[in-house]
Amino acid sequence: MSARIFYKSLILTASLMFIYISAWAQINESYKYAYADFDTNATGKLYFRLEINNFVKNNEYFGEYTEGRTLPGYAVQPSLMYYAGKNVRIKIGAHFLKYNGNKDFSELFPVVSAHIKLADSWDMILGNIRGNVQHRLIEPMYNPELLYLKPDESGVQFYHSSPKVWLDAWVDWEQFIFKGDSIPEMFTSGLSLDYKLTNKNAALDLSIPLQLTAFHLGGQISDYKTESYSLFNAVAGLKVSRNLGSGFLKKIALQTYFLSFSELTESLGLPFTKGRAIYPTGLLSYKHGEIMLGYWRSENYFAPKGSPLFWSISDHKKEFYNKNRSLVTTKFTFNKTILKQVKLMAQAATYYDMEHEQLEYSLGLSLTFTPNFFIAKLGFE
Repeated sequence: MSARIFYKSLILTASLMFIYISAWAQINESYKYAYADFDTNATGKLYFRLEINNFVKNNEYFGEYTEGRTLPGYAVQPSLMYYAGKNVRIKIGAHFLKYNGNKDFSELFPVVSAHIKLADSWDMILGNIRGNVQHRLIEPMYNPELLYLKPDESGVQFYHSSPKVWLDAWVDWEQFIFKGDSIPEMFTSGLSLDYKLTNKNAALDLSIPLQLTAFHLGGQISDYKTESYSLFNAVAGLKVSRNLGSGFLKKIALQTYFLSFSELTESLGLPFTKGRAIYPTGLLSYKHGEIMLGYWRSENYFAPKGSPLFWSISDHKKEFYNKNRSLVTTKFTFNKTILKQVKLMAQAATYYDMEHEQLEYSLGLSLTFTPNFFIAKLGFE
């Protein structure tokens, strides 16, 4: 894909955004959220918190980029949650992940976090953070399937929510090392931002999303033999949406993302060190979910936490490389709140590779149960 053609695509897409009427222009994953909202009126209260996610995800993938598989299972996270003050909450528990048909737990780790309200709209979390799909990253940047594969994110997080700005900044420390270890240090840092340009009562809702992730593997005190490397991904875009009222159809939206990839150290051995992509999407929200249509066009794209379906390389064939990608993507979701703390989400997605005329698709179902059980009101000295 020449630079001339690529930038013509950018101009054309930006123009289309203002011809169509279009806050979500990506699929809303909130029905999978499990992190508890902070209650500023619960000082001294001790709760037993239970987070259960039953899921099945079937991937019918046939191309070169990633292999198809089925993920049936459940995740359970029991914990004690204590509000030490109106601005401080402590959570201690454990996380269990098990796939059906597997006798052992695939993941078992402690959960310890301190959530601090720094101000009315600013929060800080230390320990196990509010991660995964709750970062609101787009699929080429973050694969939602990691919720079922790598549920643990630990480190530090700051987030902000106001009528104009939604911001999430975090560091996920994935692998710690001691001096002389033969394994590398690994961590991911990220920023997810949505800034509204229009007021609440405007006919059109216009906003700018910005998403950044940086992944590092290395460590100065490690004896790990492979050379260290750092990867950087960035997304900027524009969103336009319009409410359609309180009937069956809720909202129509159009959004375009511009993506870039950089290997900062040039030591990973990829067939490229820089890449770019454009991803316009249109979305229709209805009473029970969303329907999304997107077009992906990229040149030398890679994101370590993104879905391999959007890459220019394969996650299992070392020598495979395809510089330019053109995909048509569709998604359909059905959401239902059965009870306040019991939510069901069904999802179907297709990915059509235009170059190879290859259709791949996935089907998913998840049921989350996230109740709090009050135990007692306690004070401490």
